[in-house]
Amino acid sequence: MDKSISALILSVLIGSMIFGMTGIANAANNTNNNTSTGCKNLYWFDDTIKVCGQKQFCGTYMYLGLQTFNSKALCEKALNETKNNIEKPKNITFVPWQKRNASECPIGCKCVGAVVSCTTADGKIMTIEAGKSGNIITIIVDGKEANTSLELETEADSNNKTKIKAVLSDKRKAEIKIMPDTASEKAIAKLGELEFTIELKEVGKGDDVKPVYELTGNKEGKFLGIFKIIAKVQAQVDAEDGKVKVIKPWWSFLAGI
Repeated sequence: MDKSISALILSVLIGSMIFGMTGIANAANNTNNNTSTGCKNLYWFDDTIKVCGQKQFCGTYMYLGLQTFNSKALCEKALNETKNNIEKPKNITFVPWQKRNASECPIGCKCVGAVVSCTTADGKIMTIEAGKSGNIITIIVDGKEANTSLELETEADSNNKTKIKAVLSDKRKAEIKIMPDTASEKAIAKLGELEFTIELKEVGKGDDVKPVYELTGNKEGKFLGIFKIIAKVQAQVDAEDGKVKVIKPWWSFLAGI
C-alpha cells in the first residue's frame, strides 16, 4: 500500500478518536455544570399542593413545607403519611358560635366559621349553625329549618356519613334519625300545607323523655260552619322513629279543622 494512503488512513483514525474523546469530555463537563448549579428533576409536594408532581429544582430551592423526592413512589408514600397524620375528630359537641378550623372539623364535614355542613346517611347535606339568639342551634336540610336548645353531638359512621345525637335530660344520647325536611313532610300529610315553625325539643318525663320535632302552624276553619276562625295546630314527629302525633284545640271538630 502506498505510504501516503497509509498515513491518510492513520490520520483519519486518530482524528476520530480525538473527536470521540472530546465529545465524552463535553458531556462530562455538561453533567458537572448541572451538578454545580444544583439542578435536579424531583417529585414534590408542599403545604398547599397536595399532589405529587415533577419539576426541575435549581440552586437553593427549599422553602417551608416543601418536600422533594427522587421517585414518585417515595413522594406518594410521604404524602399519604402526611394526610393520615392530620387527625380529624370523629364526633363533636356542637356549641353555638364556636368557630372551627380544618383540623377541628369532624370527619365527613366541612366547617366555615361557626357553620358545620355534613353528609347524612341518606346522602343529604345537613347544616348546623348558630341560631338567631341565645343558645339556639339551627339544623337545616333541604331548606327546612329546625331550631333547638338541646345539646347536639355529631358522629361519623364507618362510611364517614354523619349521625346527629341529642343529649336528653336523662343523659341518654338519642340519635336524630328523622331530619327536619322529613318531619315537615309528615306534618303536611296530616295537617295540610301550612307555614310551620319547627322546633326540635324534649318531651316526656323521667325515663320516658324523647326528642321530637314540634311543628306549629295556623289552620283556617269555620266555627259551626258560619264563623271564620283560625286555630293553632301542632304535629309532634318523633325524631327517632318518625311517628306522628297531631295536637288540635278540643273544639276543632266544630270548625272542621
